[in-house]
Amino acid sequence: MAKVKRKYSGLLATPSDYHDRYFMSKKLDALLDHYEIDRNDPHRWRSLSASLAWEYVPHFSLADKRGRKVKPQKTVEDLFLYCMLRDAERQGKSINATVRRLVSPRGCLSIFTGKNAETLRDRYYMLKNGQSAEYGRMLKAAGRPEIVKRLREDCGFVVSDFFPKK
Repeated sequence: MAKVKRKYSGLLATPSDYHDRYFMSKKLDALLDHYEIDRNDPHRWRSLSASLAWEYVPHFSLADKRGRKVKPQKTVEDLFLYCMLRDAERQGKSINATVRRLVSPRGCLSIFTGKNAETLRDRYYMLKNGQSAEYGRMLKAAGRPEIVKRLREDCGFVVSDFFPKK
C-alpha cells in the first residue's frame, strides 16, 4: 500500500536557495517542527532522518503482516474437517476414503463438495500436527459457542472431545 505524502505549508512550501545558510537553517527548524521533534533533543537529526525515511523510503516502515488473510469461514471449515477426519481415524476408518466421501456430491457437508480430496487430506494432517498457525485459529474457533453448536447440530460432534484438555 502506497504511503500518503504530507502536504507542506509555510516556509517548507517555498523554494530553497541552497547557498543561503540562514534560510536553510530556518527551513530545517520548520521541518523539525513539522515532524514534532524537539529542537533541543540531542538526537533530533536522527529522529528527523527516521521520520523522513519512514514517510518517503519504500519498505522502510515496520513490516506488514505477511501472508493471506484467513476468512472466518475457512477456520470453520478447518474445524469441521478436523473433527470429521479425527472421528473417522478414531473409528479405524480410512482417512482417504472419508475425504473422498466428504467431497462427493452426496457428502454429509456441502462445504466440502467439489473440493480437492488430496488437498483436504493434506490440510487435515497439517492441522493434526498442532504446530501450524491454522491449528491455533481452529482452536480459537472451537471455543466459540455458535461454532460448537453448529458442529453439534450438523455432525453430532462435541468439539471438546477432539482437543486436549488444558
